Amino acid sequence: MHWNDFEGNRNSPKRYQCEFCSYSSYSSSNCRRHKVVHSEEHPFNCDICKKTFKHKTSLLNHMYMHSLNPFRCDQCLRDFANKFNLMRH
Repeated sequence: MHWNDFEGNRNSPKRYQCEFCSYSSYSSSNCRRHKVVHSEEHPFNCDICKKTFKHKTSLLNHMYMHSLNPFRCDQCLRDFANKFNLMRH
């Protein structure tokens, strides 16, 4: 296999194109991951607050908030990762 045939080679032309928009990628997995933005599906769920996410990484980032000592709004009981976000809310 030639180096230019490797899907992650940044010097090769972008070969993977989203059929819904102009997004293209060097990597088939990146293109697959991108296509989720066109879907209404949110397959990743937070077991604590029931919020849903399109991407696993978004859920993991969200779960970090629950692992901290979150700042909670005393009006609606929504949790925030920091005082600034709580005050802005």
